[in-house]
Amino acid sequence: MKRTGCLILVLAMLSCLAGSAVIGFAVVSAFTARRVEAKAFAGGRAEVMAALDPGHLAQVALEMSVRVPRPAGGPQDPSGFVAVYRFPLRYQVSDAAGTVLFSEDSEVRSDRGSRTTVQRTLDQAVGVVAVQHWLGKFPAPAAGAVRVTATLGTDVDGKATAEGAALVLYDRVASDNRSIAVAFVLVIGGLVAAVLGVVLFVAGRRAR
Repeated sequence: MKRTGCLILVLAMLSCLAGSAVIGFAVVSAFTARRVEAKAFAGGRAEVMAALDPGHLAQVALEMSVRVPRPAGGPQDPSGFVAVYRFPLRYQVSDAAGTVLFSEDSEVRSDRGSRTTVQRTLDQAVGVVAVQHWLGKFPAPAAGAVRVTATLGTDVDGKATAEGAALVLYDRVASDNRSIAVAFVLVIGGLVAAVLGVVLFVAGRRAR
């Protein structure tokens, strides 16, 4: 029982160290994410070519201002205004050899996905929301160089208009939420296992 307790303590320590390392890397990445390049859409198309930092995660983002008609009787305060939109977006990430690293064909929507609202403004007829949508993450290739192409369509409902849209590329970004969740499970599981290991170790010593 004493030996079992020691083994569980060692495994618990390794679990806590592994989880803490992942969480620590995510925290550091959140402060070191680098905006590599941004290109404006022209005719609904944009292309970014850049050199990334190998060995880190990179991420595609879409910046734009969305203009929508202001509903009658809507909020007077810009902070309470919600712009509803659905823009079809197709993008693809390739390395220097043309190998596709990541691609997605979906919609950029006001009610879905990870996004950051930068600013809201209202006038008598319309409301404008400046927003950044965070899109797919992918590992930067060993050679570093990538090419990102994207096509942005018009609003599915025909009410919203995208203005000043730009395709943005970041590198050195944090791991996805699933990795962080697994890391927390490792840490918590390690702590629980450590308690169990101590109990078994003490019980083993008393049994002698």
